[in-house]
Amino acid sequence: AGLAGALFLGVATSLPELVSTFSLFRLKNYNVGIGNIIGSNIFNFLILSIADICYFGNKTVFDYSDPKNINLLVFGGIASIVMLISFKFKNKVTQALGALIVIACYVAFLVI
Repeated sequence: AGLAGALFLGVATSLPELVSTFSLFRLKNYNVGIGNIIGSNIFNFLILSIADICYFGNKTVFDYSDPKNINLLVFGGIASIVMLISFKFKNKVTQALGALIVIACYVAFLVI
């Protein structure tokens, strides 16, 4: 249930961001598009952190004993770091390589 909820949350919050980011890139407003992606990730982590602090009970919001949630955190963290690093470069090949690594992290999470 936790994994399905996390994936649903990710898809539900990412689709509007994806559309707005593609629109910004088509308008050649790359800085705002990248800021949109990074800001959305930071906001989602902030909301999860606040929910984790406010959660009453013996457990946290995520069940860290489940290996699927650990894989989600690992591959999501790798994808976020790669995205931040690759968009620092103005070279389109480097940015495309970063995007491919992010997609590979997503596929690897689904396979594992």
